[in-house]
Amino acid sequence: MMPVGPLMIEHRLIESMISVMQKHIKEVASPTDIDLSIIAQGVDFLRTYADRCHHGKEEAILFKALASKGLSDEHKRILDKLMEEHTTARTSVKALDAARTQALQGDHGAYREIIEQVEKIASLYPAHIEMEDKYFFVPIMSYFSQIEQDEMLKQFELFDQGLIHEIYALIVGNLQGNPQPVAQNPVEAGDERRVYECTVCGYRYDPAVGDPANGIPPGTPFASLPHEWVCPLCGAGRELFVPADESAPNANDSHSVQNEYNDNEFKEYHSKDLNVLWYPKLCSHAGKCWQELPGVFKPAAKPWVDLSAATAEEVIQTIDKCPTGALQYRLPESSSLDPAIAKGPGSADHRIEGPAAVKIRTVKNGPLLVEGPASLFGQDGQLLKEYDRFVLCRCGKTKNPPFCDGSHIHEAEKG
Repeated sequence: MMPVGPLMIEHRLIESMISVMQKHIKEVASPTDIDLSIIAQGVDFLRTYADRCHHGKEEAILFKALASKGLSDEHKRILDKLMEEHTTARTSVKALDAARTQALQGDHGAYREIIEQVEKIASLYPAHIEMEDKYFFVPIMSYFSQIEQDEMLKQFELFDQGLIHEIYALIVGNLQGNPQPVAQNPVEAGDERRVYECTVCGYRYDPAVGDPANGIPPGTPFASLPHEWVCPLCGAGRELFVPADESAPNANDSHSVQNEYNDNEFKEYHSKDLNVLWYPKLCSHAGKCWQELPGVFKPAAKPWVDLSAATAEEVIQTIDKCPTGALQYRLPESSSLDPAIAKGPGSADHRIEGPAAVKIRTVKNGPLLVEGPASLFGQDGQLLKEYDRFVLCRCGKTKNPPFCDGSHIHEAEKG
């Protein structure tokens, strides 16, 4: 199968859902008779299946791969138009959801906005899909070797793991038959108090605490969080959270090992020339990594480290600037790099030889930065960590004491 085959299959389900939404708004006697539960399901489908799943594979894998090919002027024009229409679709879905919310609050005028946005979406997608199916997807396969196509298909399969195609197919099928209101976010028995953990940064969402800084009151189950809610620390979407009691690292992209200094687990990402280690519990989310190399370090992606997006030398230079030591690197045996360039402060084997003064710097409205070889002890006298870089909490809000986890950033936003 060509890698575009699954994308074209997904087009059929997207067409079906849009047809259901358009048919519903045309059949109601009055705009205020619109079933808002159908609109809610449509918004969820378009955001999760059409955008995160379908557009996600196109933009993150297919279109990204095309960027390195010598496209014809016509194919470049079509690619630019498709990307522009993805943005247009997101804008319309956002406006549709806003109108639905206003209608729920009693604004009768919002129902006409719902009709307008559904019509915009119904006008955009069929032409967009036809362009991809008839004039773009099959012809652009000529830019890729069979080996590249097979690898792309594998990447699509990995991307889809965790995305629930069957559920959305069932929703569309039910609506096409006899539409029944479906709860937006059903909460399973016993799930009301279940804690969920971000697989990117380790942040834990506790329903008993909620996320008041972002409008989520205590007592809100994870399944009832708004679809647009993201991790308050790293910005990862809800789909990147797992129950805290099932949060062992995914064997497909990382593995857990005991840190030689303490019991912190790390995740490891590999390329031929470089291995990158990430210690989530040490990360203060200062953003140095993704500000320097946004193509490599992508907090909202999974896995969040893509070593193919920059040279190994660039990654090493960026990790050397990590203020906490949460990011480290090692050279594998297969590496062609000069070992001399991999001996900076970001090296997993880095040590400072000889006596050196420890420097402690304060960051305005932020943490304490400790620079230099030091031993960190807990209140009971137990050695917590020995290293040459620490970022320590000053605000008292950290969930990983005594280390800073970025909580001060959100306190400042509230103030």
